[in-house]
Amino acid sequence: MEEKSVETEVVILPNPKINALSTDFIEQQTVLSEIESMIKNIHESVNEMRSVKAQLKAYDKLLDKNTKAEELVKKGKELIKRIETWEQNLIQPKQKTFQDVINYNNQLNAELMYLKGFVDSTDPKVTQGAKERLKDLRLTWSAFEKEQKDIVKNGMDAYNKMYRSMDLPALIIEKI
Repeated sequence: MEEKSVETEVVILPNPKINALSTDFIEQQTVLSEIESMIKNIHESVNEMRSVKAQLKAYDKLLDKNTKAEELVKKGKELIKRIETWEQNLIQPKQKTFQDVINYNNQLNAELMYLKGFVDSTDPKVTQGAKERLKDLRLTWSAFEKEQKDIVKNGMDAYNKMYRSMDLPALIIEKI
């Protein structure tokens, strides 16, 4: 209340109905943090690649009628296709409503969210099955991280080098 404050100390006790050690709670939180971090990394990576895809589509539109840039437009379309394939393995872009889960397969991010919900329970003991599933999903994400790095290092670098070598202007007036 305005300039007055009241404090009370409390001690949170573990649920007596759950037979768990403090190490179980620590392990549960560690696993949950790792899953959350992976989900965040996946979503940030997808957003970054969507930004690249939007730029490629914009250049494709601007350079479509430029015969000098035909090879660059082709390379851009190949890169867009590669990014879309990569993205579709990480998230399900076709899911727009809650019913779409039935129509379209979940991808890596949904698998991680399901695992997070499974591990994030009142019983803090992380099952061996959950640990093995996390290991599998970690390996899957690692492969897609490598693919993203390859798209950036090889695909985007090659596109950028070709663009620079063509001496195209940065700003192009689109004729309507």
